[in-house]
Amino acid sequence: WTLIQQRTDGWLSFDKNWQPYRDGFGDSFNYWMGLEAIYQLTKGQNYRLQIQVLDFFGNLFIDIYETFYLGPESSNYPLFASGWIGYSGDVFNDPADPWRSTGDGIPFSTRDRDNDNSWLFCSYLINGGWWYNDCTKINLNGVYLIEPSFRYYFYFPPYYILPFKCRMLIQQR
Repeated sequence: WTLIQQRTDGWLSFDKNWQPYRDGFGDSFNYWMGLEAIYQLTKGQNYRLQIQVLDFFGNLFIDIYETFYLGPESSNYPLFASGWIGYSGDVFNDPADPWRSTGDGIPFSTRDRDNDNSWLFCSYLINGGWWYNDCTKINLNGVYLIEPSFRYYFYFPPYYILPFKCRMLIQQR
């Protein structure tokens, strides 16, 4: 598995403009590989995605998408994920709540590039770059909190998860 995103503490803000998200940033504790690097790795559409979230109560949630890839920068690096297997719920393609699901083909947004489908400007409101549809059910790049708060949560149907640490990894199929 190849690490593409990790949050282990709040020392590094993920509330950044387009260029750092495109090029990558971070250290061994808090890391974003970079949209261009992820696109280059996954453009053959032969990768899977694993999302790991450890909540404040010590529960580990692991979800896998059997198909994962990004589109090119000219389309704002849209996310494509399908074939969900896991415990937490399909946050990218929830037919019960399509507007809050990220969904296939949703472009990436940052505080200086509003590409979401909401009038709220989700990246600025939630403080982190992500594939927002209508401000989404999941954002692993939002404000990092050092204690549980119901203001910032991740909704993995049917659970509300208060994340403490998280990682996104990809693997060639």
